[in-house]
Amino acid sequence: MATLSADPRHRFDSRRLLDYVADQPLRFRPGSRYQYSNSDNIAVALMAEAATGARYERLLPACRGPVCTATT
Repeated sequence: MATLSADPRHRFDSRRLLDYVADQPLRFRPGSRYQYSNSDNIAVALMAEAATGARYERLLPACRGPVCTATT
């Protein structure tokens, strides 16, 4: 959090963000309730990068509508 406080525009590496989220304690027992989080998007981005070898930001333009049609 010190980095974010010092520079609110700091660009975090996706892997570091996912590590940060993974290190946080659960706020409730799994399956007992739901709370929205973007952490799943970070995991999907890392998986897409690993599968394609391309940065996630470069893959996004090929994805339009409810289904990604990229064939990368």
